[in-house]
Amino acid sequence: KKGSARPKNQARTFFAGETLKAPSSSACPYYNKSGIKRFKDMILCEAENIEALASIGKEMETCSYYASRASLKEAELIAIPYTSLLHQGTRQSLDISVEGAIVIIDEAHNIA
Repeated sequence: KKGSARPKNQARTFFAGETLKAPSSSACPYYNKSGIKRFKDMILCEAENIEALASIGKEMETCSYYASRASLKEAELIAIPYTSLLHQGTRQSLDISVEGAIVIIDEAHNIA
């Protein structure tokens, strides 16, 4: 629609199925370093599914996306879509190396 573009200062971010107003810098409103460190330490102790991570992040008022990314270097097990693992650019952006890793691909018959 004409004229329906959102002004830059009204950028939005999505979190756990909700739309939240982001600060004018378009940064995540839940991004805070101390909360992310607490969240990261917690999720490294116990594996969670993505819905649980979103709920915990909301409860802690911390960005579950950035906390999950911060935990990657210390994680012993990482579950990601195989497309993210096989695409070199995505793998590099997540700073994931498969060298020396055991890789298990579920639904491998979908890979052509």
